[in-house]
Amino acid sequence: MLPGASTGIGLELAKEFVKNGFDLVVIAENDEIQSAAEQLRGMGANVKAIQQDLARFEGVEDVCSRIAEVA
Repeated sequence: MLPGASTGIGLELAKEFVKNGFDLVVIAENDEIQSAAEQLRGMGANVKAIQQDLARFEGVEDVCSRIAEVA
């Protein structure tokens, strides 16, 4: 699985969203998602970080329920 928003293209896309005034929910299965979220917060965004594997059905269900809680 790709690392999601924690590194590489995913993180660079997240930075572009922050630069354009968006708050974010960022998701990746690795621990690096927390440091990526801190970096994005440092750019001025409100960021919710979720460490989850979206390749698994249970991971998708978990993310959907967490997002529903804050929406």
